Amino acid sequence: MSEEQREAECRAIDSILSGIGVWHEFSVSVKNSELDSGSFFVQSTVMAFDYHFPHKEDPESPFSSMLMFDGKRYPPDITAVDNEIIDNWIFAFNNIDHPLLVSRIGDLIWVNGRTPGSHIYAQRACRAYAELANADGFSIYQSDCIVRAIDIAVKLNMKDITDLIDQAVFYVKEHFRLSSGAPGIPLRVLDRLSSLPKKISKKMGFSVYPLLGEAERLYVNDAFILEHIRDLMISSLRGQDEEIKKVAKSQIQSWVAEADRSTPLVKISHLKRAQELANSHGLSDDVQNIRLKIQNAMDEPDGMTDIYSEVRFSSEEYEASVENFINDSNLHSTLIGIGSYCPIPEKEQVEIEARDLIRQHPLRSLIKNVIVDDAGLPKKFIQGEESYFLHEVKQQEIIWTQMWGAFLPGILNRVADRFDSYPSSLEDFFVSDFISPEIAKIIARGFSYFHEEKYDEALCIVTPRLEAVIREMCRQVGISVYIPPVGENLGEYKALGVLLSLLEEVLPQRIRTYISLVLNDQVGINIRNRLCHGHIVEENQLEVALILHMALLLRCFRLER
Repeated sequence: MSEEQREAECRAIDSILSGIGVWHEFSVSVKNSELDSGSFFVQSTVMAFDYHFPHKEDPESPFSSMLMFDGKRYPPDITAVDNEIIDNWIFAFNNIDHPLLVSRIGDLIWVNGRTPGSHIYAQRACRAYAELANADGFSIYQSDCIVRAIDIAVKLNMKDITDLIDQAVFYVKEHFRLSSGAPGIPLRVLDRLSSLPKKISKKMGFSVYPLLGEAERLYVNDAFILEHIRDLMISSLRGQDEEIKKVAKSQIQSWVAEADRSTPLVKISHLKRAQELANSHGLSDDVQNIRLKIQNAMDEPDGMTDIYSEVRFSSEEYEASVENFINDSNLHSTLIGIGSYCPIPEKEQVEIEARDLIRQHPLRSLIKNVIVDDAGLPKKFIQGEESYFLHEVKQQEIIWTQMWGAFLPGILNRVADRFDSYPSSLEDFFVSDFISPEIAKIIARGFSYFHEEKYDEALCIVTPRLEAVIREMCRQVGISVYIPPVGENLGEYKALGVLLSLLEEVLPQRIRTYISLVLNDQVGINIRNRLCHGHIVEENQLEVALILHMALLLRCFRLER
């Protein structure tokens, strides 16, 4: 393409940019314009805008791909972009002054790092981000721009850092003044200001503490946001032990007040968070007081009401889904077909779905959340973007598995209706490379119990045998299942989670994820652990069906000789 053609396309791109407000709108706007979307120059520019904007303060590798599938990425990893594409980015950067393009492409060229003088592109990108952040109103994109501009300025030791910090402080204060306590947008900026290098803060005479004090007063009635703010306050008070204890005590009081406003089940969770905080700061009197409050809360009636959510299918859709697994002519192939089905999609698809949900609800990652166990006790705290992403991935995997579990009883009952030899012939069917005749007999009995609606019996006899099958699989492929005694330490069998990780080269990743999610993942369905620790007290047809499917799944694997 000639330089004149590229200049003409730059003018068209500049016109498109003037009509949009954020980076992700560019691709759609190009498709809806008269610009030749087949032009390599245009495609290169669109690619630059298709990277996900950074949502963590990591100047080394801040941009992520939009799509990942079959081991491929679009756009590619920023360090692997072709030189021809970078040449087009440089041409666009030098011929278009719009801050959306200058910020994005200048930043990408800098992060890519192969262009001589890439820091110059980064400096212009930094100033373009600052310009975008000055737009009217408040949005997550403006806070992203401020944070990214500070990232670059700190990394390059730019003189602009003073103006950027002033801009960030003004932005946060204006949001406090106008938002009436709406959470979210200023917290990312406060996070970044709190992590400024000490030498910069000292040189400017800047302290984030007064801003955090304003935030504390604004969000006084929200213990979750207050905890995040006070964590930042404690970080900024490093070495001032008495002041840190005062802040910690304030947060303990916030959790206790939140507990007093909550239902009994949630109350215990909030008190546990207060107790954890008191323990970590050595506040023994508070620990004792909170322990008494927890004991009293456990004696209160929980006032719980069962709430059910439904996903409705037409009878035709349900029938089609069930019949899809039935081969009228052959019981063996029917069972293999059911067993070989894994409900969890490939990892890339699950991650895409998780990212889409996070983009729809971007503020959730700014606030600490808690996962509770069957007794309402806190099991895990979720805080920060990476933690929320991994949690959302797990939730998507659980949803896929539970959807499959909802269909399984109908599928198994349909098999029983179609084949007279089922389940009486299952003992011979289950004998295989990794399943001994003795275990096959017990698993077959579990299927009989299921169809007799003796779900508790089926669950109790089949679940531990699944782990025995997995251990046998490890033995036969050469993986040690036992840790011998060393010195005073007793010998012991390796945990199920360890064995599944060691089977990485034997079982596909999504199969291992599915098995772990059902059996032993503590934030998954976790049937094996909940059963063995006495936390399953009521029969659950769905969970029993999933356990039986685990047996069918393991039956499908054979040892290659």
